[in-house]
Amino acid sequence: MKSVALIFFSTILLFSCASYKQKGIKIKGQTNLHSINNQDENVITEENFRILPNTQIEYKKDAIGAGYYTLIPGNKTVFIYTLEEKPKNKNLRDAGYKEEILFEWEGNLKEMELKDKELSKVNMLVGMHGFFKKAGVFPVTKGYLKIDLPQKDMMHVYIKIEDPVYMLRKKEIEKEIPLIIK
Repeated sequence: MKSVALIFFSTILLFSCASYKQKGIKIKGQTNLHSINNQDENVITEENFRILPNTQIEYKKDAIGAGYYTLIPGNKTVFIYTLEEKPKNKNLRDAGYKEEILFEWEGNLKEMELKDKELSKVNMLVGMHGFFKKAGVFPVTKGYLKIDLPQKDMMHVYIKIEDPVYMLRKKEIEKEIPLIIK
């Protein structure tokens, strides 16, 4: 009798796990992970991972052709990774640096694997902000994105930016991110 019950519950567990991977996960709340690395004597490095439901990316170019984006209310979910370096010396005005990688998806979050031109399906952008010539926001055309859902409330994201035009300090990102689904 115990073995029949064990087989029954194992089967239910197996199918319930497979079901969220097929249907995807509906994200209901905003996620924000923040970490600070203060070990360098001159620079404070901050990393942020944000997931914003009911938001979408609007990418535009200004009059001189420089790209920028705004976040607007919408039916998509936006993922934003930010790396920011700030000088500890507050008298250094233009010494800060910030880079962003962001993308969006429509509907439930599902496992995905996209490469190069396929990244346009999720509107992947890279932003580099600081006092240098290559600053701006650009669509990513050469890179890799993989999202796994190891648990119903967890997202594993791996991003690699391969385009040599973007002089990012961090071209590879891998992180497990808890999701707010209730």
